[in-house]
Amino acid sequence: MSDDSQIQPDWSQVTLSDEYTWTDGVSKNGRPYKIGIAKTTTTSNADEAAPATGGTSDEAKAASKSSFNIAVNWSGGPPTQGFAQYCTPTDQEKSTTSIQQYLLRTGPAKYNEFSFSCTESYNFWFTDKTGDSYQCNVFWARPGTTHYFSYFSSDPTIMKVTGS
Repeated sequence: MSDDSQIQPDWSQVTLSDEYTWTDGVSKNGRPYKIGIAKTTTTSNADEAAPATGGTSDEAKAASKSSFNIAVNWSGGPPTQGFAQYCTPTDQEKSTTSIQQYLLRTGPAKYNEFSFSCTESYNFWFTDKTGDSYQCNVFWARPGTTHYFSYFSSDPTIMKVTGS
Protein backbone atom coordinates (compact mmCIF):
# COMPACT_ATOMS: atom_id res chain seq x y z
CA MET A 1 0.00 0.00 0.00
CA SER A 2 1.23 3.47 -0.73
CA ASP A 3 0.95 6.81 0.99
CA ASP A 4 -2.06 7.70 -1.20
CA SER A 5 -4.36 7.58 1.82
CA GLN A 6 -2.61 10.75 3.03
CA ILE A 7 -3.14 12.67 -0.22
CA GLN A 8 -6.24 14.83 -0.34
CA PRO A 9 -7.18 15.44 -3.98
CA ASP A 10 -7.62 19.08 -4.90
CA TRP A 11 -10.13 18.98 -7.76
CA SER A 12 -10.03 22.80 -8.00
CA GLN A 13 -6.57 22.40 -9.57
CA VAL A 14 -7.87 20.03 -12.29
CA THR A 15 -9.52 21.10 -15.54
CA LEU A 16 -12.09 18.48 -16.52
CA SER A 17 -13.16 18.23 -20.16
CA ASP A 18 -16.47 19.86 -21.11
CA GLU A 19 -17.10 16.93 -23.47
CA TYR A 20 -18.10 14.75 -20.50
CA THR A 21 -20.69 14.84 -17.77
CA TRP A 22 -18.78 14.19 -14.55
CA THR A 23 -20.03 12.02 -11.71
CA ASP A 24 -18.33 11.71 -8.33
CA GLY A 25 -17.01 8.27 -7.44
CA VAL A 26 -15.44 6.76 -4.34
CA SER A 27 -12.66 4.20 -4.75
CA LYS A 28 -12.43 0.92 -2.80
CA ASN A 29 -10.10 2.73 -0.38
CA GLY A 30 -12.53 5.63 0.08
CA ARG A 31 -10.77 8.15 -2.15
CA PRO A 32 -12.81 10.49 -4.39
CA TYR A 33 -12.48 10.24 -8.16
CA LYS A 34 -14.45 11.42 -11.20
CA ILE A 35 -16.26 9.29 -13.80
CA GLY A 36 -16.75 10.90 -17.20
CA ILE A 37 -19.71 10.10 -19.42
CA ALA A 38 -19.58 11.45 -22.97
CA LYS A 39 -22.24 14.11 -23.53
CA THR A 40 -22.81 12.74 -27.03
CA THR A 41 -24.24 9.49 -25.68
CA THR A 42 -27.92 8.79 -26.25
CA THR A 43 -28.47 7.02 -22.93
CA SER A 44 -29.00 8.60 -19.54
CA ASN A 45 -26.22 9.01 -17.00
CA ALA A 46 -27.84 6.35 -14.84
CA ASP A 47 -27.50 3.89 -17.71
CA GLU A 48 -23.77 4.57 -18.03
CA ALA A 49 -22.62 4.64 -14.41
CA ALA A 50 -23.89 2.75 -11.41
CA PRO A 51 -24.01 4.58 -8.09
CA ALA A 52 -20.52 6.00 -7.80
CA THR A 53 -20.02 4.68 -4.28
CA GLY A 54 -19.41 1.20 -5.61
CA GLY A 55 -22.93 -0.08 -6.16
CA THR A 56 -23.71 -2.25 -9.15
CA SER A 57 -26.48 -2.25 -11.70
CA ASP A 58 -28.00 -5.71 -12.11
CA GLU A 59 -29.49 -4.55 -15.39
CA ALA A 60 -25.97 -4.34 -16.81
CA LYS A 61 -25.49 -8.08 -16.49
CA ALA A 62 -26.08 -9.96 -19.71
CA ALA A 63 -26.74 -13.68 -19.69
CA SER A 64 -24.16 -14.39 -22.40
CA LYS A 65 -21.11 -12.91 -20.69
CA SER A 66 -18.85 -14.20 -17.94
CA SER A 67 -17.44 -12.36 -14.97
CA PHE A 68 -13.67 -12.01 -15.05
CA ASN A 69 -10.63 -11.01 -13.02
CA ILE A 70 -7.47 -10.58 -15.10
CA ALA A 71 -3.98 -9.32 -14.29
CA VAL A 72 -2.73 -6.64 -16.69
CA ASN A 73 0.14 -4.16 -16.75
CA TRP A 74 -1.28 -1.01 -18.33
CA SER A 75 1.09 1.87 -17.76
CA GLY A 76 0.90 5.39 -19.06
CA GLY A 77 2.76 8.63 -19.40
CA PRO A 78 2.25 12.37 -19.50
CA PRO A 79 -0.18 13.79 -22.07
CA THR A 80 1.34 14.26 -25.51
CA GLN A 81 0.94 17.13 -27.95
CA GLY A 82 -1.58 16.43 -30.69
CA PHE A 83 -3.61 13.24 -30.98
CA ALA A 84 -3.68 10.72 -28.15
CA GLN A 85 -1.96 7.41 -28.85
CA TYR A 86 -4.20 4.70 -27.42
CA CYS A 87 -2.69 1.37 -26.40
CA THR A 88 -4.04 -1.97 -27.59
CA PRO A 89 -4.50 -4.73 -25.00
CA THR A 90 -3.14 -8.20 -25.70
CA ASP A 91 -5.45 -10.61 -27.52
CA GLN A 92 -6.16 -12.40 -24.23
CA GLU A 93 -6.95 -9.12 -22.46
CA LYS A 94 -9.28 -8.10 -25.30
CA SER A 95 -11.16 -11.41 -25.39
CA THR A 96 -11.50 -11.49 -21.59
CA THR A 97 -12.46 -7.86 -20.91
CA SER A 98 -13.86 -6.70 -24.29
CA ILE A 99 -11.63 -3.61 -23.90
CA GLN A 100 -10.35 -2.72 -27.36
CA GLN A 101 -8.09 0.20 -26.46
CA TYR A 102 -7.03 2.23 -23.44
CA LEU A 103 -5.07 5.33 -22.57
CA LEU A 104 -3.52 6.22 -19.21
CA ARG A 105 -2.30 9.78 -18.89
CA THR A 106 -0.26 10.60 -15.81
CA GLY A 107 0.25 14.10 -14.57
CA PRO A 108 1.62 16.32 -11.87
CA ALA A 109 0.35 16.13 -8.29
CA LYS A 110 -0.43 12.42 -8.79
CA TYR A 111 -3.41 13.27 -11.01
CA ASN A 112 -4.22 10.65 -13.67
CA GLU A 113 -6.76 10.08 -16.45
CA PHE A 114 -7.77 6.64 -17.73
CA SER A 115 -9.98 6.10 -20.77
CA PHE A 116 -11.03 3.00 -22.68
CA SER A 117 -13.47 1.62 -25.21
CA CYS A 118 -15.13 -1.78 -25.02
CA THR A 119 -17.58 -3.96 -26.90
CA GLU A 120 -19.54 -5.48 -24.00
CA SER A 121 -21.40 -4.06 -21.02
CA TYR A 122 -19.67 -4.73 -17.72
CA ASN A 123 -19.41 -3.27 -14.26
CA PHE A 124 -15.63 -2.73 -14.50
CA TRP A 125 -13.22 -2.27 -11.60
CA PHE A 126 -9.67 -1.12 -12.40
CA THR A 127 -7.02 -1.70 -9.70
CA ASP A 128 -3.84 0.37 -9.75
CA LYS A 129 -0.40 -0.48 -8.34
CA THR A 130 -1.28 1.06 -4.96
CA GLY A 131 -4.06 -1.54 -4.57
CA ASP A 132 -6.89 0.96 -4.89
CA SER A 133 -9.76 0.24 -7.31
CA TYR A 134 -11.99 2.49 -9.41
CA GLN A 135 -15.39 1.56 -10.82
CA CYS A 136 -16.67 2.37 -14.27
CA ASN A 137 -19.99 0.66 -15.02
CA VAL A 138 -20.57 0.43 -18.77
CA PHE A 139 -24.25 -0.29 -19.21
CA TRP A 140 -24.51 0.19 -22.95
CA ALA A 141 -21.27 -0.59 -24.81
CA ARG A 142 -21.01 0.91 -28.29
CA PRO A 143 -18.11 0.99 -30.75
CA GLY A 144 -16.25 4.29 -30.65
CA THR A 145 -17.62 5.33 -27.25
CA THR A 146 -14.92 6.26 -24.76
CA HIS A 147 -15.40 5.67 -21.04
CA TYR A 148 -13.32 7.79 -18.73
CA PHE A 149 -12.29 8.29 -15.13
CA SER A 150 -9.89 10.68 -13.40
CA TYR A 151 -8.13 9.81 -10.17
CA PHE A 152 -5.25 10.72 -7.88
CA SER A 153 -2.67 7.97 -7.32
CA SER A 154 1.07 7.83 -6.65
CA ASP A 155 1.37 4.65 -8.77
CA PRO A 156 -1.44 4.74 -11.37
CA THR A 157 -0.42 1.73 -13.50
CA ILE A 158 -3.49 -0.50 -13.88
CA MET A 159 -2.59 -3.99 -12.61
CA LYS A 160 -5.96 -5.74 -12.55
CA VAL A 161 -9.31 -5.46 -14.31
CA THR A 162 -12.44 -7.18 -13.03
CA GLY A 163 -15.88 -7.20 -14.56
CA SER A 164 -19.30 -8.59 -13.76
